[in-house]
Amino acid sequence: MGIYATILFVLGMLDRLADVVDAAHDHVGMALEEEILPQRIRHASERLP
Repeated sequence: MGIYATILFVLGMLDRLADVVDAAHDHVGMALEEEILPQRIRHASERLP
């Protein structure tokens, strides 16, 4: 990772490093996270006593 960052620095593209670590660009990771979300959320008025 350090070599990659150095190459981006030398090429004047260091701002692109932020794109690499931005979770919004990770479509597979976002899909996997969405799969583990609860399918249904109960409101307090729907809960059993």
